[in-house]
Amino acid sequence: SLPRFRLMLTLSRNAVRRCFLSRPCSGQARFAEYPTSHNLGKVRVQDTDLQGHVNNVHYYSFMDSGICHLYFSAGDSLDSHPRYIVQSSMRYFRSICFPDEVEVAFGVTKLGRTSVSYKAGIYTAANRTLCAEGRMIHVFVDRETKQPVSVPNVHRKRLEAIVMHEDLT
Repeated sequence: SLPRFRLMLTLSRNAVRRCFLSRPCSGQARFAEYPTSHNLGKVRVQDTDLQGHVNNVHYYSFMDSGICHLYFSAGDSLDSHPRYIVQSSMRYFRSICFPDEVEVAFGVTKLGRTSVSYKAGIYTAANRTLCAEGRMIHVFVDRETKQPVSVPNVHRKRLEAIVMHEDLT
């Protein structure tokens, strides 16, 4: 009904105002301290909930997309060097709202024989405000057996170039 729609619209507008006017929280690493980043573009309307901010599950997608771009930009595909996410976590500091533009900055915190640990900051691109900080571990696997395999040499050099200093992890 029309009154219900108006109420929902008012609640959404107020939530968006709070989101844009909220004070940013600081995180452990500033944007410039991450070795690399990838701009994911603007948030889509369908990524937001009734409160007008991006649902938490999308932050994991932002982190995964930013990190996977590193591999895709090197010509990798999803099946050429399969990897599983075996662990992930996220800390939230500030809401992201439509139509914010999202940028993911990240680095490698540990490069093992078969696995890679990452730390990522999810920022609004306009003012580089830290909205969330995540961690993720990839394990490279054999396509057929699904057993762990060594990090491919084609990626190892690239990953070594974005190792973060210990005091930022």
